Amino acid sequence: MKKHLFVLLSLSALVITPHAVFAQEAVPEEEVEILPEPLPEPLPEPAPVPVEPAPTPEPPPAPEPVQEPVLPAEPVPVESDGSSFFDAYVKSKLEVGVRMILSRSFDSTSQGDDTPTRDDNYFGSIDRIDPDDEFSAAVYIQYALCEYFGVGMTFDSFDATTQDAPYTAANTDGDVTLDSTLFYVFLQYPTEYNLTPYFELGYGSHDIGFDPEPNWASRGNSVAMEDDSGVYYALGLEYQFTENFACELFWRTMSIAGKGEYRNADGRAPLPFEMNFDHTAWGLGVSYTF
Repeated sequence: MKKHLFVLLSLSALVITPHAVFAQEAVPEEEVEILPEPLPEPLPEPAPVPVEPAPTPEPPPAPEPVQEPVLPAEPVPVESDGSSFFDAYVKSKLEVGVRMILSRSFDSTSQGDDTPTRDDNYFGSIDRIDPDDEFSAAVYIQYALCEYFGVGMTFDSFDATTQDAPYTAANTDGDVTLDSTLFYVFLQYPTEYNLTPYFELGYGSHDIGFDPEPNWASRGNSVAMEDDSGVYYALGLEYQFTENFACELFWRTMSIAGKGEYRNADGRAPLPFEMNFDHTAWGLGVSYTF
Protein backbone atom coordinates (compact mmCIF):
# COMPACT_ATOMS: atom_id res chain seq x y z
CA MET A 1 0.00 0.00 0.00
CA LYS A 2 2.77 2.38 0.90
CA LYS A 3 4.50 1.39 -2.27
CA HIS A 4 1.58 2.47 -4.40
CA LEU A 5 1.32 5.78 -2.56
CA PHE A 6 5.04 6.65 -3.29
CA VAL A 7 4.56 6.01 -6.92
CA LEU A 8 1.55 8.29 -7.10
CA LEU A 9 3.41 11.05 -5.36
CA SER A 10 6.36 10.81 -7.78
CA LEU A 11 4.08 11.04 -10.75
CA SER A 12 2.34 14.07 -9.28
CA ALA A 13 5.66 15.80 -8.83
CA LEU A 14 6.54 15.24 -12.44
CA VAL A 15 3.24 16.71 -13.57
CA ILE A 16 3.39 19.79 -11.38
CA THR A 17 7.01 20.68 -11.95
CA PRO A 18 6.76 21.80 -15.65
CA HIS A 19 3.93 24.18 -14.87
CA ALA A 20 5.90 25.74 -12.20
CA VAL A 21 8.84 26.19 -14.52
CA PHE A 22 6.68 27.77 -17.18
CA ALA A 23 5.19 30.00 -14.60
CA GLN A 24 8.56 31.18 -13.58
CA GLU A 25 9.64 31.94 -17.18
CA ALA A 26 6.73 34.19 -17.72
CA VAL A 27 7.95 36.58 -15.02
CA PRO A 28 10.32 39.08 -16.45
CA GLU A 29 13.59 39.37 -14.70
CA GLU A 30 16.21 42.15 -14.61
CA GLU A 31 19.01 41.89 -17.15
CA VAL A 32 22.35 41.04 -15.63
CA GLU A 33 25.55 42.35 -17.25
CA ILE A 34 27.94 39.51 -17.82
CA LEU A 35 31.57 40.58 -17.70
CA PRO A 36 34.16 38.73 -19.83
CA GLU A 37 36.40 36.53 -17.94
CA PRO A 38 40.01 37.80 -17.73
CA LEU A 39 42.48 36.10 -19.97
CA PRO A 40 44.95 33.94 -18.24
CA GLU A 41 48.46 35.45 -17.92
CA PRO A 42 50.99 34.07 -20.48
CA LEU A 43 53.39 31.64 -19.10
CA PRO A 44 57.05 32.87 -19.02
CA GLU A 45 59.21 31.59 -21.83
CA PRO A 46 61.68 29.02 -20.73
CA ALA A 47 65.27 30.22 -20.49
CA PRO A 48 67.43 29.11 -23.48
CA VAL A 49 69.61 26.25 -22.70
CA PRO A 50 73.22 27.06 -23.69
CA VAL A 51 74.53 24.76 -26.31
CA GLU A 52 78.21 24.17 -26.17
CA PRO A 53 79.86 24.30 -29.65
CA ALA A 54 81.31 21.14 -30.91
CA PRO A 55 85.10 21.13 -30.57
CA THR A 56 86.92 22.16 -33.81
CA PRO A 57 89.21 19.45 -35.00
CA GLU A 58 92.83 20.56 -35.21
CA PRO A 59 94.18 20.89 -38.81
CA PRO A 60 96.75 18.37 -39.85
CA PRO A 61 100.33 19.68 -39.68
CA ALA A 62 101.53 21.41 -42.89
CA PRO A 63 104.18 19.56 -44.84
CA GLU A 64 107.66 20.97 -44.49
CA PRO A 65 108.65 23.16 -47.50
CA VAL A 66 111.20 21.81 -49.90
CA GLN A 67 114.35 23.97 -49.80
CA GLU A 68 115.11 25.11 -53.35
CA PRO A 69 118.56 26.39 -54.37
CA VAL A 70 118.81 30.19 -54.29
CA LEU A 71 120.05 31.62 -57.59
CA PRO A 72 121.76 35.02 -57.74
CA ALA A 73 119.39 37.76 -58.85
CA GLU A 74 119.99 39.25 -62.26
CA PRO A 75 120.89 42.93 -62.19
CA VAL A 76 118.01 45.18 -63.11
CA PRO A 77 118.98 47.81 -65.69
CA VAL A 78 118.47 51.31 -64.38
CA GLU A 79 116.90 53.64 -66.89
CA SER A 80 118.28 57.13 -67.20
CA ASP A 81 116.13 59.73 -65.49
CA GLY A 82 117.83 62.70 -67.15
CA SER A 83 120.30 63.23 -64.31
CA SER A 84 123.14 61.07 -65.65
CA PHE A 85 126.61 62.52 -66.02
CA PHE A 86 126.30 62.76 -69.81
CA ASP A 87 122.94 64.53 -69.74
CA ALA A 88 124.00 66.86 -66.96
CA TYR A 89 127.51 67.82 -68.04
CA VAL A 90 128.11 66.86 -71.68
CA LYS A 91 124.92 66.95 -73.74
CA SER A 92 124.42 70.24 -75.60
CA LYS A 93 127.53 71.64 -73.87
CA LEU A 94 130.62 69.97 -75.35
CA GLU A 95 131.51 70.89 -78.93
CA VAL A 96 134.38 69.73 -81.13
CA GLY A 97 135.17 70.89 -84.63
CA VAL A 98 137.64 71.96 -87.29
CA ARG A 99 138.27 75.53 -88.42
CA MET A 100 139.82 75.97 -91.85
CA ILE A 101 141.64 79.22 -92.59
CA LEU A 102 141.17 80.14 -96.21
CA SER A 103 143.10 83.41 -96.24
CA ARG A 104 145.48 85.51 -94.10
CA SER A 105 146.22 89.19 -94.54
CA PHE A 106 149.41 90.50 -92.89
CA ASP A 107 149.83 94.11 -91.81
CA SER A 108 153.43 94.29 -93.01
CA THR A 109 155.56 91.98 -95.11
CA SER A 110 158.57 94.15 -95.89
CA GLN A 111 161.18 96.28 -94.16
CA GLY A 112 163.92 98.29 -95.83
CA ASP A 113 162.87 97.74 -99.44
CA ASP A 114 165.08 99.38 -102.09
CA THR A 115 167.51 100.85 -99.57
CA PRO A 116 171.21 101.06 -100.43
CA THR A 117 172.30 99.66 -97.08
CA ARG A 118 171.19 96.71 -94.94
CA ASP A 119 170.86 98.73 -91.74
CA ASP A 120 167.07 98.89 -91.89
CA ASN A 121 166.41 95.37 -93.19
CA TYR A 122 165.09 92.59 -91.01
CA PHE A 123 168.56 91.09 -90.87
CA GLY A 124 171.39 90.84 -93.38
CA SER A 125 169.97 91.10 -96.87
CA ILE A 126 166.48 89.96 -95.86
CA ASP A 127 163.98 92.76 -96.33
CA ARG A 128 160.77 90.86 -97.10
CA ILE A 129 158.74 87.96 -95.72
CA ASP A 130 156.30 85.90 -97.72
CA PRO A 131 153.74 84.33 -95.34
CA ASP A 132 152.17 81.07 -96.32
CA ASP A 133 148.55 82.18 -96.53
CA GLU A 134 147.31 79.02 -98.19
CA PHE A 135 144.70 76.67 -96.73
CA SER A 136 145.33 75.42 -93.17
CA ALA A 137 143.11 73.65 -90.67
CA ALA A 138 143.06 73.34 -86.89
CA VAL A 139 141.00 71.34 -84.43
CA TYR A 140 139.13 73.15 -81.64
CA ILE A 141 137.17 72.07 -78.58
CA GLN A 142 134.90 74.22 -76.47
CA TYR A 143 132.50 73.86 -73.56
CA ALA A 144 129.42 75.97 -72.90
CA LEU A 145 129.15 76.82 -69.22
CA CYS A 146 125.68 78.18 -69.90
CA GLU A 147 123.58 79.06 -72.92
CA TYR A 148 125.49 82.28 -73.58
CA PHE A 149 129.02 81.77 -72.23
CA GLY A 150 131.81 79.20 -72.49
CA VAL A 151 135.50 78.41 -72.79
CA GLY A 152 137.56 76.73 -75.48
CA MET A 153 140.94 75.86 -76.93
CA THR A 154 142.27 75.66 -80.48
CA PHE A 155 145.51 75.69 -82.46
CA ASP A 156 147.02 77.57 -85.37
CA SER A 157 150.20 77.36 -87.43
CA PHE A 158 151.76 78.93 -90.49
CA ASP A 159 155.15 79.62 -92.08
CA ALA A 160 156.76 82.76 -93.51
CA THR A 161 159.59 82.61 -96.02
CA THR A 162 162.37 85.22 -95.75
CA GLN A 163 163.39 86.86 -99.05
CA ASP A 164 165.73 89.38 -100.55
CA ALA A 165 165.91 90.87 -104.02
CA PRO A 166 165.05 89.70 -106.64
CA TYR A 167 162.55 87.86 -104.41
CA THR A 168 162.67 84.45 -105.93
CA ALA A 169 162.43 81.10 -104.22
CA ALA A 170 166.21 80.76 -104.34
CA ASN A 171 166.88 84.11 -102.63
CA THR A 172 166.01 83.07 -99.09
CA ASP A 173 167.80 82.42 -95.82
CA GLY A 174 165.06 80.14 -94.49
CA ASP A 175 161.50 79.99 -93.12
CA VAL A 176 160.06 81.34 -89.91
CA THR A 177 157.65 78.78 -88.34
CA LEU A 178 154.83 79.69 -85.97
CA ASP A 179 152.83 77.16 -83.93
CA SER A 180 150.20 78.66 -81.64
CA THR A 181 148.02 77.29 -78.85
CA LEU A 182 145.00 79.50 -78.27
CA PHE A 183 142.81 79.58 -75.13
CA TYR A 184 139.64 81.62 -75.26
CA VAL A 185 136.30 82.54 -73.75
CA PHE A 186 133.29 83.11 -75.95
CA LEU A 187 129.96 84.88 -75.79
CA GLN A 188 127.17 83.63 -78.00
CA TYR A 189 123.52 84.43 -78.62
CA PRO A 190 121.40 81.55 -80.00
CA THR A 191 118.40 82.63 -82.08
CA GLU A 192 115.21 80.89 -83.16
CA TYR A 193 116.52 80.65 -86.73
CA ASN A 194 119.35 78.21 -85.77
CA LEU A 195 121.83 81.06 -86.23
CA THR A 196 124.24 81.84 -83.40
CA PRO A 197 126.53 84.88 -83.60
CA TYR A 198 129.50 84.76 -81.24
CA PHE A 199 132.43 86.81 -80.00
CA GLU A 200 135.72 85.19 -78.98
CA LEU A 201 138.42 86.71 -76.78
CA GLY A 202 141.57 84.67 -76.34
CA TYR A 203 145.18 84.42 -75.30
CA GLY A 204 147.72 82.83 -77.61
CA SER A 205 151.03 81.22 -76.81
CA HIS A 206 153.19 81.28 -79.95
CA ASP A 207 156.14 78.94 -80.46
CA ILE A 208 158.36 80.64 -83.06
CA GLY A 209 161.25 78.92 -84.77
CA PHE A 210 163.50 79.29 -87.78
CA ASP A 211 164.23 76.62 -90.40
CA PRO A 212 167.39 77.81 -92.22
CA GLU A 213 168.18 77.26 -95.87
CA PRO A 214 170.93 74.57 -95.96
CA ASN A 215 173.43 76.46 -98.13
CA TRP A 216 173.00 79.64 -96.10
CA ALA A 217 173.45 77.77 -92.82
CA SER A 218 176.53 75.96 -94.11
CA ARG A 219 178.40 79.30 -94.29
CA GLY A 220 178.07 79.75 -90.52
CA ASN A 221 174.86 81.84 -90.48
CA SER A 222 172.08 81.25 -87.97
CA VAL A 223 168.93 82.84 -86.58
CA ALA A 224 167.45 82.33 -83.11
CA MET A 225 163.80 83.31 -82.55
CA GLU A 226 162.02 84.11 -79.30
CA ASP A 227 158.57 82.79 -78.44
CA ASP A 228 155.75 85.29 -78.02
CA SER A 229 152.27 85.50 -76.53
CA GLY A 230 149.40 87.92 -76.69
CA VAL A 231 145.68 88.61 -76.82
CA TYR A 232 143.54 88.09 -79.88
CA TYR A 233 139.82 88.25 -80.70
CA ALA A 234 137.46 86.77 -83.26
CA LEU A 235 133.91 87.04 -84.53
CA GLY A 236 131.77 84.33 -86.07
CA LEU A 237 128.34 83.19 -87.15
CA GLU A 238 127.29 79.57 -86.67
CA TYR A 239 124.39 77.81 -88.38
CA GLN A 240 123.04 74.59 -86.85
CA PHE A 241 121.64 72.47 -89.69
CA THR A 242 120.92 69.32 -87.62
CA GLU A 243 120.49 68.61 -83.93
CA ASN A 244 124.23 67.99 -83.53
CA PHE A 245 126.03 69.38 -86.60
CA ALA A 246 126.74 73.00 -87.45
CA CYS A 247 128.84 75.07 -89.82
CA GLU A 248 130.29 78.52 -89.30
CA LEU A 249 131.98 81.51 -90.88
CA PHE A 250 134.62 83.25 -88.76
CA TRP A 251 137.05 86.18 -88.79
CA ARG A 252 140.07 86.52 -86.47
CA THR A 253 142.78 89.09 -85.81
CA MET A 254 146.06 88.42 -84.00
CA SER A 255 149.26 90.29 -83.12
CA ILE A 256 152.58 88.38 -83.06
CA ALA A 257 155.98 89.96 -82.58
CA GLY A 258 158.69 87.71 -84.02
CA LYS A 259 161.82 88.80 -82.19
CA GLY A 260 165.16 87.17 -82.91
CA GLU A 261 168.91 87.43 -83.26
CA TYR A 262 171.00 87.03 -86.38
CA ARG A 263 174.53 85.61 -86.19
CA ASN A 264 176.98 85.33 -89.05
CA ALA A 265 180.33 83.63 -89.52
CA ASP A 266 182.55 86.73 -89.18
CA GLY A 267 182.24 86.73 -85.40
CA ARG A 268 180.33 89.97 -85.01
CA ALA A 269 177.92 90.47 -82.11
CA PRO A 270 174.44 89.01 -82.61
CA LEU A 271 172.13 91.38 -84.44
CA PRO A 272 168.63 91.66 -82.83
CA PHE A 273 165.69 92.14 -85.11
CA GLU A 274 161.89 91.89 -85.11
CA MET A 275 159.45 90.62 -87.73
CA ASN A 276 155.87 91.74 -87.41
CA PHE A 277 153.41 88.86 -87.96
CA ASP A 278 150.25 90.80 -87.09
CA HIS A 279 147.48 89.53 -89.35
CA THR A 280 143.80 88.83 -89.84
CA ALA A 281 142.36 85.56 -91.09
CA TRP A 282 138.98 84.29 -92.15
CA GLY A 283 137.64 80.85 -92.90
CA LEU A 284 134.97 78.21 -92.47
CA GLY A 285 134.36 75.59 -89.82
CA VAL A 286 132.29 72.51 -89.09
CA SER A 287 131.47 71.21 -85.63
CA TYR A 288 129.66 68.49 -83.69
CA THR A 289 127.83 69.15 -80.42
CA PHE A 290 127.23 66.14 -78.18
